[in-house]
Amino acid sequence: MLSATDLATMRATQALALPDTATRTRKIETPDGMGGYTTTDSTTTYACRIAPTSGRELEIAARLTSAVAFTMTLPYNADVVASDELVVSGRTLKIMAVLAGGAWQTALRVLAVEG
Repeated sequence: MLSATDLATMRATQALALPDTATRTRKIETPDGMGGYTTTDSTTTYACRIAPTSGRELEIAARLTSAVAFTMTLPYNADVVASDELVVSGRTLKIMAVLAGGAWQTALRVLAVEG
């Protein structure tokens, strides 16, 4: 079993392997009081790593979309959902799926497509 110290050390090591920066944008809809909504953007920045999707993640991505998918690695506690967008080095990526991590998660991985 991992101790809290072991897990913190592993997360810190993982964070060192996230060389890029992603800006997460989430659309927030607020009722306007007249039956409609006002949409605003909420943004947050995370360290990240982007890579072509391969292996099991490629199989999952193929079920979700025919577009070329990328696997994004983010900090373990990143607040992202499948409707968010990430901008990395001028590329806009839409999150298709957040991959489950588990109790000892050291990073969060998501499947994303450009566009």
